[in-house]
Amino acid sequence: VNVRMLGSYLSENSRTNSTGVKTSSEGGFGLPDWNYQLSGSYNRGPLGINLQARYTAETLQSLTNNIYQAGFNGGAVRYDVAYNTIDASVIVDSRVSYNFDYKGGNISLFANVNNLFDEDPQEFYGALSGFSQAVGDGHTGDKRGRRYVVGFRFDY
Repeated sequence: VNVRMLGSYLSENSRTNSTGVKTSSEGGFGLPDWNYQLSGSYNRGPLGINLQARYTAETLQSLTNNIYQAGFNGGAVRYDVAYNTIDASVIVDSRVSYNFDYKGGNISLFANVNNLFDEDPQEFYGALSGFSQAVGDGHTGDKRGRRYVVGFRFDY
């Protein structure tokens, strides 16, 4: 049995322009604060089972949407989009394999299921009407859906 967990925390991602104005972008689109990956494997004789889970924290689709603006209505929050948060996601992948010897070589039969629980990609809203202004189909993140792979490998 093997278990491994990797994680990262993005505490700051910023740019400072020539006049010294610092712009932070951590927690914004494509830059989540937290990312984790947990993987485990179990091998018993010729049988192998692997699971992997990937977590991505929620992010804001735009750091400049829905913020307080002093010049707007005498100082108020200007709502650019109805929902500015892209939800956190967890994607789980699995693999099962079986190895056996064959005429001096090794054959490995395997099956993978990616996105085991068929999680939908995070939605990306770009306007108050709910229509997306995103390039593509209005989703971000893992768009592949569930995917199955069956195969074999022969080593001699």
